Amino acid sequence: MTMVNAERLVSAQGRSRLFWLLAEALLRGFQTEVVSGIKEQEDTAAVAPNDPLSAAWRNLVAALDNLGGDDWEQRLAVEHTRLFAGLQPVAGSVPPFESAWRPDHEPGEVAHAVQQAYAAAGFADIDIEAGPQDHLAVELKFIALLAWREAEVWRQGNEADAASLIQQQQTFFDRCLDWVPRWVDSLAGQTREPVYRALMDMIRTGLTQATEDLKEAGAVMTT
Repeated sequence: MTMVNAERLVSAQGRSRLFWLLAEALLRGFQTEVVSGIKEQEDTAAVAPNDPLSAAWRNLVAALDNLGGDDWEQRLAVEHTRLFAGLQPVAGSVPPFESAWRPDHEPGEVAHAVQQAYAAAGFADIDIEAGPQDHLAVELKFIALLAWREAEVWRQGNEADAASLIQQQQTFFDRCLDWVPRWVDSLAGQTREPVYRALMDMIRTGLTQATEDLKEAGAVMTT
């Protein structure tokens, strides 16, 4: 394996871990195992301390470290339910479903398009417990699974399949960036907990940086 391909393998593995962990935080809330995973992941941020993604990780870990009182798990669980319980945006509720943030499209049309993207990559329902599969956590898990596949084909030295998987991820990132920033802004304005604002910053920064990294990798591979 060339040094460049080894670096791309590591990048894909890191991208997969990142988005799976963010998806779990969205779907399950800040349970103990999720918090532990976030703090462990933050250790890798020291590799590039001035990187925006590393800064966002440190900000999220700091928000977790600053949670006060012995009831923080219960408090965050209540906040998670308040924010995400609805299917449509209402006062205090910021549902993480793509169909809720595309008012110019029929909800069924949006959900069908997302399912088609999953099916084209060989997936059916990715996380049944999430409910409708246009939940942002499910979309992030889809990205994580594509990144994991990318890492595996880099390991095998299959550059053609890697290029195809990079293109799949780029296409889906473009879809996410068309609605997720609006959702992030809405949730940041609604939440009562700084740790959720830090999570929103992490999601926005992660999507933005991963998109830039994939575009750069794709451009290099086509030259």
